[in-house]
Amino acid sequence: MQGWLAMRDSGSQVADVLRSGSFDMQWVADVYYDGTRRLSNVPITEPKFVDDGSALVQSTGSCTVVWTPDFAESLSPQAADDTLAPFGSELSVAVIISAGTFTERIQMGWYRIDDVPNADDQFVEHAGHRIVVGSRVELTLQDRFRRVQKDRFDVPGSPPSRTSVLNEAQRISGLQIVREVPDATIPRGFAYEEERLDPLYDLLEFADAVPYMRPDGSMGQRPIDWGAPVDVVTDGNDGSLVSLKRAMSSSTVYNRIAVRSSATDGGAQILASAEITSGPLRARNSDGSPSPYGRVTYYYSSDLITNRAQAKQYATQNLPRVSSLRVTERPMTELFNPLRQVGDVLTIRSSLEPEFQGRVKTINRNDGATQDVTLEVS
Repeated sequence: MQGWLAMRDSGSQVADVLRSGSFDMQWVADVYYDGTRRLSNVPITEPKFVDDGSALVQSTGSCTVVWTPDFAESLSPQAADDTLAPFGSELSVAVIISAGTFTERIQMGWYRIDDVPNADDQFVEHAGHRIVVGSRVELTLQDRFRRVQKDRFDVPGSPPSRTSVLNEAQRISGLQIVREVPDATIPRGFAYEEERLDPLYDLLEFADAVPYMRPDGSMGQRPIDWGAPVDVVTDGNDGSLVSLKRAMSSSTVYNRIAVRSSATDGGAQILASAEITSGPLRARNSDGSPSPYGRVTYYYSSDLITNRAQAKQYATQNLPRVSSLRVTERPMTELFNPLRQVGDVLTIRSSLEPEFQGRVKTINRNDGATQDVTLEVS
């Protein structure tokens, strides 16, 4: 098991170069089809990429390929097997950072071409013939989870083996997997209906993790629990912090936990629950009526829970975790940093407020000097 790697792989000098803010960057891509590279180091313009840890397809984007051919060939797709056609072609996107003699290529992601909203060619007349001298192709991109999302099960079913969450995740996704968290077993009650991507997330919950696409196109697992801080972001003349704001979200805050097991106890299914009984996150009012927030339940099941006492103990112990007030979000603008990734825990030091820690939820990047990051804050 490799272990989840916070921050992207990089050379030892690149962090210092990025922190200085004095560097040039270029977005490029290699184009692949069925594992074969068709084009390499293609410059891309108008890059807009979003990483969102709360989305099913977590990494999406768009860009424009401006192509000057060597042999008057067009890059505008017209058939399903053309180089940039949205029928299996993929872009391996990277950013090249340079400062003086220093150069570093940083892999950003592996994207499927999902749509070609616009493509056109430029021509010149030569000896009575129209010759292609350039192509401009706009692309809409999504990571490889998009293929998993579109590939639904023909009929409902269940895992052929329940001994390994990670093996089953690889089987139903068809993706190469890098093992970054300890494996777990699959409860006997777990089954599939039609969707393939949703149960992939459900599977990884049994291993206390979330699936995500690594920059090299393989599938990794991001731990649900926060790790140690991997970077310090500061403001001021020597810092990379540009601005810091506040926001709130309730999307991952529960006020009730229900624990179910596929094992049996006296012929009955085990069911135990615990809930918040006071304060703004209470599940119900003292008279039993719905609270203003309402009842928001987190469900858990495991073959390792074999009696009601164990189920009740688990519910009571884990209620504080699932109801943790990580509802405050801090939108942050920082200097462009291609090493940053969803799940990174950062220490924020601003001269305007006390130091705090936040976990990266979303990142918005383009070809500008800054990037927008949303932090979840406990």
